[in-house]
Amino acid sequence: MSNFVIGVEGEVGSGKTTMCKELTKLLPNTIFIDGGMIYKGIMLALRKTKLTPLDYIKYAGSIKKLLNGDVDVSDLNSFDLMKRLNVEFKIENNISEIYINGEKVEESEVQSTSTSMDVSKYASKIDNKSLYEFARSIIYEYGEKQGNNIIVAGRDLIHIYPEMDAHIFVTCDIDERVNRRFKQYDGKVSKDELKEKMLERDRLHEEAGFSDKYEKSIILDVTDCKSVEESCKKFINTINENTDLSL
Repeated sequence: MSNFVIGVEGEVGSGKTTMCKELTKLLPNTIFIDGGMIYKGIMLALRKTKLTPLDYIKYAGSIKKLLNGDVDVSDLNSFDLMKRLNVEFKIENNISEIYINGEKVEESEVQSTSTSMDVSKYASKIDNKSLYEFARSIIYEYGEKQGNNIIVAGRDLIHIYPEMDAHIFVTCDIDERVNRRFKQYDGKVSKDELKEKMLERDRLHEEAGFSDKYEKSIILDVTDCKSVEESCKKFINTINENTDLSL
């Protein structure tokens, strides 16, 4: 069969990223594009940046609004900001990596609770048209042009790449999500704090339309999956049972 593109969205902390990474090992010729890492890289770079005078004149007001929690950031272009902050997106060993100023960012830093919350607050409020076009170009480059199978995770994927072969929406019970994230952070963040932040991000995603389901959306509930291997097995079975694909 020809190469496929499968989009993966879902609830905060449901294990999407871990599952998608594991799937690249199980499915031949498959790469994982984590669109959320682009946003997280931008938000992380904003907190680290030292602006040049020219950048300051153009962006200082909006960046101040962004970091201070003001929601009026529509004058910011996410793709332009990504370039000015020297945020690079790369595929290495079949998975997504983020570089800031030429230095690779550790996953723990990209996936921090503060960075993730920033993304949830502002992803739907910044001008994303150019960034969406950039995301489409990545899918085209690694998929249609290079012939790889693509698993892409992120938000608003139906609008970014509507021609995807399947759209999976991952769900999981909130308490199970909290337990998994608690283990991921090695107990450094309390379960109460994690639950509060997850529920807040769930609310923000709901308001932004990031939790919407579509005609081609397939619900994958991984609450009862005890390992990433079980989640992957359920993912593959769900795709095979509900689409024309055969993984």
